[in-house]
Amino acid sequence: MNKIFLLVIAALLGYVTAYITSNKADKELFPVEAFNSFDSLDINLEEQTTLPPTAEAFNNEGIDAYNNGDFEIALLKFKAAYAEWSGFKEAAYNIGLSFSKLQNADSAIYYYTIAIETDPNYEFAYIERVNELIKLQRYDEALTDCNYVLSINPSSVDALYYFAHLNDLREQTEAAIIAFDNYLSTATAEHWAFEYATQRAQELKTAN
Repeated sequence: MNKIFLLVIAALLGYVTAYITSNKADKELFPVEAFNSFDSLDINLEEQTTLPPTAEAFNNEGIDAYNNGDFEIALLKFKAAYAEWSGFKEAAYNIGLSFSKLQNADSAIYYYTIAIETDPNYEFAYIERVNELIKLQRYDEALTDCNYVLSINPSSVDALYYFAHLNDLREQTEAAIIAFDNYLSTATAEHWAFEYATQRAQELKTAN
């Protein structure tokens, strides 16, 4: 089940914004074909110092639609929120999640990148961008993102898993085995990739 988190942004003078963390359980472990179309968005370039209430309202409506599985409606709401304020990184991130659900990896990457440009240490956006890059078999770029996340958060279990998975996809077997063991020693059994990683690590060790 998707969880809604409330994030207090000090720079926004007390306004509270919400964003979604995606359900990793339904992630594709291997690349899938993505649609190749970008949907342009008119961005409000006027500098903002506070989050407009309408932006927060649109974002919350988008979260409701997303959690109900109405991803196209969610996308429209998140875009409306982002159009209200171009510094709304959570809305850009949520647009990316919606495009991911609609199997449009290119557009998802585009909006995760916007979120990252707003906050260069936005870990959630990096992790989701890794997932989309894997779908497009852009493994080197995905590995760069993984390494950056691990540089700012060495215990990120998502990044540890993707680092192992990417080494596996790149046929770096020895590195993949070590990385899977590192992930498995850090993650709990409840983590979305734990079962697959356990099985895959054993397969690699047996074959090696």
